[in-house]
Amino acid sequence: MTQQQVVDVFKQFIPAQDTYSHYRNLFEAGYRPDLIFYPESAEDVAGILKLANQCQLPVYPVGSGTIFQKRIEPFAAGILMSTKKLKRIIEYRPKNMSIEVEAGLTFQELQKLLARDKIFFPVEPDEISSTIGGQVAANRYGRKKYMYKSSRFYVMGMEFVSPQGDIIRVGGRTVKNVSGYDVSQLLAGSWGLFGIITKVTLRLRPLPENNLIMKCSFRGLASVQAIIKGIFNEPLSLASLLLRTDGEELSLQLELEGFKEALELQASEMERKYGFKRSSNLLEKIKEMPFTFRVPLQNYGRVLECLWAWAEKHRLSVNIQGNVTNGTLEIDLKNTVDDEGKLIEELSGELRQFEGCLIHRGNTLRAKAEMTNQKLLLEIKRQVDPNKILVPQICFLKE
Repeated sequence: MTQQQVVDVFKQFIPAQDTYSHYRNLFEAGYRPDLIFYPESAEDVAGILKLANQCQLPVYPVGSGTIFQKRIEPFAAGILMSTKKLKRIIEYRPKNMSIEVEAGLTFQELQKLLARDKIFFPVEPDEISSTIGGQVAANRYGRKKYMYKSSRFYVMGMEFVSPQGDIIRVGGRTVKNVSGYDVSQLLAGSWGLFGIITKVTLRLRPLPENNLIMKCSFRGLASVQAIIKGIFNEPLSLASLLLRTDGEELSLQLELEGFKEALELQASEMERKYGFKRSSNLLEKIKEMPFTFRVPLQNYGRVLECLWAWAEKHRLSVNIQGNVTNGTLEIDLKNTVDDEGKLIEELSGELRQFEGCLIHRGNTLRAKAEMTNQKLLLEIKRQVDPNKILVPQICFLKE
């Protein structure tokens, strides 16, 4: 069967509508699917996957598309499977602090529903148009990961469709519903490799009473390192700690969240000990930077020191923005670098001693432990998706 014949078979399932306008940004970035489907049920998803296996046509699940380009390389054939029409609230239990929703519901839509009962889903992505299914599939975490962890932590159960088209339900309304291995935890963070999520049951949290932001600025890395170390030894309701550079000046932003009375006491201590001042605005993200470091929290200060030494060695000037409490650090080289590739390899080698990894424009240079994990995931992938139908162009899991 030719490629065109395969496409003609699938076109029987496509309703008459403008299916491409929702993902124009992907087309502009070089993604060229043969077809885009907007299934309205898990049964629709299962039917398309079964046919895709028969025709050997790859399938790429997508929600709002906000982070699709960060992990999926451009492709010239296959199906884009959109969850935009899977938006129903299946069951909402505010007294039990849980909700079951379809995967295409957006974070913004979910929070609007929950706000009337003074509860919320605490994993806030950078883009509020992000879908819940996409958040879980990517195991996304927000600025306040230190306090609220990642999306995986709030998944109590889910419905998903396997690569071969079987509809599977795992977990349930309570944590105790899970016996044996919790498959939902494997799907969370899999980026669609092991199945397409169609429904998710989430645990929720009460809205915090108050949120308080404080900032301070310094000159010199030593001062910042000392303050970061001191903050983690304080009994704080710490939600996030952000770092920015502005020329030779370094700024820290402290975010506290919890009961108002407790935060007032903590804020007074932060002002007295470290010179933090209250602020009404969050530090703005400078831009999407080409280099991202991910390191264990306990090694953050040492990585900063290593980065500073590396930049001085090569006479480089850098912009920095980071989330200390998330263990992420982004940099951008201000001046032109002749042999950028060689420098990146050197920097990646320096980072390995801190159990970290460097992501450069979507390409991850990993430590050996992560490479071992990759081999395990590849073996699972071979077993559940022998035809390599789901997401074959994913960046971080290639043979």
